[in-house]
Formats: sequence, C-alpha cells, structure tokens
Amino acid sequence: MAYSSDLKTAGRLFEQSLALYRASGDRWGTAYVLRALGSVALNAGNYSRSKQLYEESLAIRRALGDQGGIANSLQGLGRVSLSLGEIEEGERLVREGIAISEEIGDQAGIVKGLGNLSVLLPWSGRFAEAETLLEKSVAICNDLGFRVGLVFTRAHLSVMKVHLGAHKPACSLAKLNLALAREINHSWGVGHALLLLGVMASVEKAHDRAWQFLQESLSTYREAGERDMTGFVLAFSGVVALRLEQISLARQCFCEALRMLSITRTFEPSVAAVANVALFLTKQNQSERAVELYATVSRYPLVASSRLYQDCIGRYIAAVAATLPPEVVTAAQERGRARDLDATVAELLVELGG
Repeated sequence: MAYSSDLKTAGRLFEQSLALYRASGDRWGTAYVLRALGSVALNAGNYSRSKQLYEESLAIRRALGDQGGIANSLQGLGRVSLSLGEIEEGERLVREGIAISEEIGDQAGIVKGLGNLSVLLPWSGRFAEAETLLEKSVAICNDLGFRVGLVFTRAHLSVMKVHLGAHKPACSLAKLNLALAREINHSWGVGHALLLLGVMASVEKAHDRAWQFLQESLSTYREAGERDMTGFVLAFSGVVALRLEQISLARQCFCEALRMLSITRTFEPSVAAVANVALFLTKQNQSERAVELYATVSRYPLVASSRLYQDCIGRYIAAVAATLPPEVVTAAQERGRARDLDATVAELLVELGG
C-alpha cells in the first residue's frame, strides 16, 4: 500500500471493497483486500488488528494455493511481529516468505523479504549479515528498475552502515535516497533520509543542522500519517534539543514521543525512546535511574552491539555509571533488565510530566 496522508479514508475504501468481495464469494479479491487492510492497520499502529487481517488473508491464500499471495501475507505478518517485539517469529515468517518468492521467481517479493529480514537481523546483533542482504537487494532493484523498492532498500542499508560506524557512506547513501524519494514522491523515503541525515549531523556535533533535518522529517511523517516513524523522530529530536541545551524543549519532545508510543506500543521506536530518555536523565542528576533504563534497552543486541547507540548514548551512560558505587550500578542494571518495555514507556511519560 502506498503511504497515504489519510489512512482512515483508505481503510474505509478497502472495507467497502471487502464487503463486496465477500458478498460475491470472490476469495481471491477478499484475500487481497484483507492484506491491504492489514497494511493500513499496521501503518496506523493497530498491530493486533493488523495481525488478525494478515492471518485471515494468509489462510485464504493457502487454501487457494496462491504462492505469491502466501509470500506477500507472510511478509506482512513478519512486519507485524517486529512491531510487537516478536523477533524470532518475525524472522521465521519472513524467511518462509522469501523461500516461496525464490521458488516462484518473484524478484519483487525477494526484495521485500530481504528488506524485512534486514530489519529483523540487527535485533540479534547481525548488522553485517543484514548489510550483505541489502547490498544484494539493491542490485536486484537496480536490475529491475524497481525504484520504490530501491528507496526502501537504500534506507535500510544506510541504517546498517550507521550501526556499523560507517558514517560517511551512510550519509552519502541517505543523500542519494533523498533525491530519489523526492523524485518519485515517496514520503516515507523522504522522511527516513532526513531522519538519518539529522542523526548523522548530531553525531558530527552540527546540532543546529541536525535539528533542521529532524523537523523536516517530522513534518513529512506527520503529513503522511506515519505514527511509528514520528515516534522515532521525536525521540532523536529530544536528544538534539538536549545537545542544544534546550532542556524544556527536549522534555517536550520526549513526552510527545512517549505519549504516542504508550498508545501504539510499537517495539522498535519504544526502545529508541527509552534509550534517549536515559541520556536525558544523566543531565537531570538521575544517574542511577539512567543506568537502570539503559540496561532495559541494552539487553537487546541491536542496542548493545550498535556503534550508533554506543557513540551517542552508551558511552555517556558508562561515564555516569563510573561515578556510582559498583553495587549500586549492578543493582540498577538488574532492575533495568527485568523491566517491561511498555510499562517503562508509560512510567516515563508520568515522570516527565507528560
């Protein structure tokens, strides 16, 4: 489904189509629209509904023997699993979809699957493996002239390079992707490239420029109705505001991100938000609390093995931890690792006055 500024309208249109297909007994059309509705629900942050729709679509397609449709629905379920934090299940579903796409020679399906897999692998700390898959996907997209797929693939590839510490190649790729996304009017790609450029500008300590990139990204995603990515941008905007010594503005950004995530309960941006709030608390003389929160997210290899998280947050948490008694640090880390992510997001929202 194309990214739309009006997900509700798209949802209503698909619901009307679904009723017509069901009434006429058209199972192929029903499965197609169920999958489309699953995508709408996913982009709107309604993950339980999205999972239900994708599963119904998959069941019909399996009954019909529609191999391409089965692979497509499996990829959608894999994306939902990531949003719910079910990493192993997501990888299983995506790999099953890729295998089917390879068997039937569906290159576009392979690209989609490799992209989804590359988002899942980093949660096991497998950044280099994801990078290799994405390089393969970029080559397929170029061969096919598949420009929408190229936008997604380059976006994910630039993120892998950031996690691996290859900042200059990541920036070059993001700039290239920004130009292409703007050319084909791909709002998600535009917002993602601007987000990455903002993060990289902050790493380079060009915080004013970082803020400008992030606010443009934020505007793009809000207009597109992209709630998950909006949460990401707000979380990183809070860090940049912090670097600019705009404490009140940083708190405002974090509260808005946490408020949104307490509703959507989206796994990946929730991890980013909690990590960034931990950094914020080091500036609020709450060192022990910051250590505890960073332990909550660093239990995930995506955070623990990432050069980006280490450079931007981890080393600062380590510095404040060094000022505390070892037994205090150990106790804080144990509490953090035992925390529930969703409950932590809700708790932080209250603590920050949101």
